[in-house]
Amino acid sequence: MFGRNTATLLSFGTSLLLGIGGLSGSVLCLAWGLFATFFRGGEEIPAKDEITPLGDDRLAWGFVLGLICFLTLFPNGGGTFSSPFLSDPFFRGVV
Repeated sequence: MFGRNTATLLSFGTSLLLGIGGLSGSVLCLAWGLFATFFRGGEEIPAKDEITPLGDDRLAWGFVLGLICFLTLFPNGGGTFSSPFLSDPFFRGVV
């Protein structure tokens, strides 16, 4: 949607942020970073025509779907598992 140069910059930035997150102690960032590093495919198949710009309809759909993806994957303040996950009855600790 934005071209190869932007895709390359976004890929590098995402990998960098996942690496920093993994080194700072986030297991989720570490897992996604390793997954993205080792299991991604090869080079992307280039478009047949990279000169013609996207139409307004496709550009609008791209922004809408990007917004849905961002809002779906953006971490919330409470996290997926809050601290009660480690308390009774899930984690009993030493009795």
